Amino acid sequence: MNEAIFNKHASNFVINRQTTDLGVSRRHSLKFKGVYYQSQGKITCVKEGVVVRLKEAHNRLDEVIINPLNGDEIEGPYPSIGHVISEMFPSHPISYYSSLTIANSEDFKDSINALKNLVLTQSRYGAFEINQKSKSITITTLTDQRKCERNSQVVIPILSEINIDSTFHFYMSDLYNVFNLLSENGPESIQIHFAGKRLPITLECGNAYIMLAQSNITTDSE
Repeated sequence: MNEAIFNKHASNFVINRQTTDLGVSRRHSLKFKGVYYQSQGKITCVKEGVVVRLKEAHNRLDEVIINPLNGDEIEGPYPSIGHVISEMFPSHPISYYSSLTIANSEDFKDSINALKNLVLTQSRYGAFEINQKSKSITITTLTDQRKCERNSQVVIPILSEINIDSTFHFYMSDLYNVFNLLSENGPESIQIHFAGKRLPITLECGNAYIMLAQSNITTDSE
C-alpha cells in the first residue's frame, strides 16, 4: 500500500473532533488530526482506539504532519505515541496471544461491503465471534439491549487452524474502516492476533500494522 492508496482512507484514522482524551495535552492531541509521514517511508495515524502504521509507503524526504481533510501541514513535532499506546492498549507477552489468518480475496471484499451495510443501517456496536468448530469469524450487530442480532451478520472464513473460541466487541465503524483499509493490500492474507476481553487485537497485512481496541460495553452474557 502506497501513500496515494492510503490517502483514500486516511481521514478515517485521524482525530476529527476538537477535543479528545488520548492521555496527552490538548495542544498535542490536536496534532493527531494529521497523518505523520516519517523517514524510511513510514506513516503513522492515531485516533481513539485505533493506531495505524505503514512501512515503505512513501518517498518523502522530510518528516511532516498533514491534515488529510484539506492537505494543510500541521506544525510538529508529532507527539510520542508510546504513552498513548500504553494508555489505550493494555499489553501482555506475545505468548499470551492467539493468532488466525483470513484470506484477503474478492470474497473478503464482498464481506466488507456487507459489513458496510450493517454500519450504515444497524447498531453502533458489534460482536466479533471466533468459532473454532466452523473455522469462521461472525460479525454480528448488537441491539440497544446489547444482544446479538442474528439476522444481521457477516461471516468470514478462517484459513488457519485455531484452538479457541473468543468473542470481542468493537465499534462497527472502526472494524469496517480497518478491514476496508487492509483490503487494499490484497491478495496478501491478513493475520489477526488476539487475547482476552478488553484487550486489543492487532492486524497485519503486507506493509500495514493496526492496533484496534475493544469497545467498553457489557453484553447480556457478561
